Amino acid sequence: MRRSAPFVVAAAIVVTVITFVVGRSGQQPAFVPASEGVAIGPAARHRRSPTDIGAQLATGALDTAAGSSGNQLADLGDAAPTGEEQALLDLTNADRCSNGLPPVEFDSATLWVARARAAAQLPSGPLSHYNSLGDLAFVGLLGDAAVPYTLAGENLARATGIDSGVSARLNEALMNSPQHRANILEPSFDKLSIGAAPVAPDAIAVAEIFRSTAGL
Repeated sequence: MRRSAPFVVAAAIVVTVITFVVGRSGQQPAFVPASEGVAIGPAARHRRSPTDIGAQLATGALDTAAGSSGNQLADLGDAAPTGEEQALLDLTNADRCSNGLPPVEFDSATLWVARARAAAQLPSGPLSHYNSLGDLAFVGLLGDAAVPYTLAGENLARATGIDSGVSARLNEALMNSPQHRANILEPSFDKLSIGAAPVAPDAIAVAEIFRSTAGL
């Protein structure tokens, strides 16, 4: 048994490395129960690059770019935020203010992007930043929207129990997650759209799309 110890240790190291690599490269973020009735997944960021145009062309139809699993996207509505969307925007700016940061402006140009991304999430299981081609879905949609940015970020969350406190519960879960908190408190972000979409009779998904426009 003692002779096999080095082999066991080596095997454990290999398994650990493989697990780390798979976890880093996987396209479906794991389902994470953040609090009672709320789920989140890892946040995402993208710095604009010359390859974005090629990625946008490769995404194809809106459903693919949004990350939908073949379902029809919900009605994206008008350019005014709903009550839940405005409440989350206000809570985000309150968090930024309490941390000495300027508020982000409501981004009407990307509201449809946020709503499309929220509508693309499934009512259970993983929350995904990726489309069926393995690209960041919000990057393709921002390209479709033709809005400029130097840095963009996306937070995704889902909640059951649509009541007057749902926005506060979602925001609390996002602020308690280091990755999502980093997007909320990113100093360079100056615009934000928040999309909310029903994904089940008693559940909604939300997508927060941040972007930096300074210096453009």
